[in-house]
Amino acid sequence: MMGIVQAVLLAGVLIFTELVWADAYNKWVFPFGDKSALLSNTGIGDETSMGSVFFNPGALAKNQGSKLSLSGSLYFVYNIKFDGLSYIDNTLIPYEATGFNTIPSTAVSTFKVFNHQLAFSILIPSSTQIESSGVFTTPNSNGAIVPKVSEREMWIGLTTAHMWGEKLGVGVSIYGVQYSKSNVSGTIVKFNSISNTVFSTVSKVTPTVYGLVTVVGAHYDLSSDLKIGLRGQAPFLQVAGSAEVYRISPVTLLGSVTVTTEDKQSTPAKYDIPWDLGVGITYRLNENYKILFDASIGGALDYKELPQVPNISEEVYTQNATRYSIGVERRMTDTISGFFGYALMPSSIGDQTLRQAGRVKNNTWMTTLGANWKDDNISTGLGGMYFEGYGTSIVGSTGSKVGAKISGYGLLLATNYIF
Repeated sequence: MMGIVQAVLLAGVLIFTELVWADAYNKWVFPFGDKSALLSNTGIGDETSMGSVFFNPGALAKNQGSKLSLSGSLYFVYNIKFDGLSYIDNTLIPYEATGFNTIPSTAVSTFKVFNHQLAFSILIPSSTQIESSGVFTTPNSNGAIVPKVSEREMWIGLTTAHMWGEKLGVGVSIYGVQYSKSNVSGTIVKFNSISNTVFSTVSKVTPTVYGLVTVVGAHYDLSSDLKIGLRGQAPFLQVAGSAEVYRISPVTLLGSVTVTTEDKQSTPAKYDIPWDLGVGITYRLNENYKILFDASIGGALDYKELPQVPNISEEVYTQNATRYSIGVERRMTDTISGFFGYALMPSSIGDQTLRQAGRVKNNTWMTTLGANWKDDNISTGLGGMYFEGYGTSIVGSTGSKVGAKISGYGLLLATNYIF
């Protein structure tokens, strides 16, 4: 009987920690920026995008003038399907969720001071929410699982960039980063074969972490048609982090009620973003076509989200994360250009062991297609995106692997104002 109790509690507390997408497992899943969003986040070698404050600050030195970019708004529908999230009563419990998410605009303002191009930017690389309840039946029980999970990163920072000669631009961006997550979940199981026996648990975990990230970049013109960009990102330097944790688990066993609670108002919380190195190449085939290619690698992670609450804490354990993307820009008229992008984001999850229980290992790909219209003072982009990932997950303490699929499609909007 205690094994069943533990399974129920595990299902209610832990199984939803990995339902949100995170760059730790697949780099830059969501498109953001202006042009870079329409190119599946291909931007390290491109000097014409306002997204260079993130992808390559050195390229900003070649993006002259004062501009205001309100870009990267993403509206998408997602679908998540797990063949199993947990075992209860020796039965694999599946889960499927479909919903709608909105990632707010990215705002970038650039201006020139003496010989330096400066920028202030607010970036939201990731903001997701999943809320979809499910019911299940086992040979001896009926139950319900109710999750509500949200996660967001917000970067606020300054960029400075400078030209060294006519071909080389160098720059640095320093960001203050806020990471926040809210994981509210509940599970209730009524055992039909045992009279007056109901197990349930409700938990709420809300970590908030603050820190700094520095991004450096260089952009060099090898020729008038061939350009290369280099990007380096320092590891996350955490400044502060805490979480509120609350869990209540009423158990009715043969009519006798036992209630256990855990309440921590301010327990230490940790979050991490790895170092990252990337290279990007841009080649102009002719006056109408431009091809872009990026490749990058990020460092491994190994930490516990709540070090002092191990029975609830999410453990993040990854290997080096890589990403590859290609983009094509097609000039159609003097004012209209078309864009296509494709990105491959292999999973940073290595060999799946019990330490990776509940975490999905999937190789994700993304494609974008869109167009941009511009005149002397305004540029507006509109496009669509689709992403998909297949993989496996380790279920609970059984060590069993089950299938998992994540997919989504949505609409991209981007607008630049030039002063």
